Amino acid sequence: MERNDYIHASRAARGAQASLSIISGENILATATAESIKAQATEMIWNSTQNLEDLAWDENVYDIRRLTRPGNIIFLVVFAISFLWYIVILAKSRYWWFNVAFFCGAAWNFWGSLAEFCLLTT
Repeated sequence: MERNDYIHASRAARGAQASLSIISGENILATATAESIKAQATEMIWNSTQNLEDLAWDENVYDIRRLTRPGNIIFLVVFAISFLWYIVILAKSRYWWFNVAFFCGAAWNFWGSLAEFCLLTT
């Protein structure tokens, strides 16, 4: 077996273990009456959720933990300019359906970039 096969198998086992721990913790929470048992089950669920989140970040292709503000601002400005450009082209051109498609694509890009920027500011 190659090294990548071991890495993928290890990640799959880690994810399965965390998922099963969460399911087990939920079953304990459903039937437990003592507060100490509920607290232990909640802590187990929390730790397993953190483990799954770390696993997802380990599989991140770009190896970044957060989005950068300057990058989002640049893309927001670029998409805003292209959105405004396609509004002008839509009004002036005779190729309506072609321009409607480009207008919709530019609108989705702009709104998505705006949403990412708004998430950074919160």
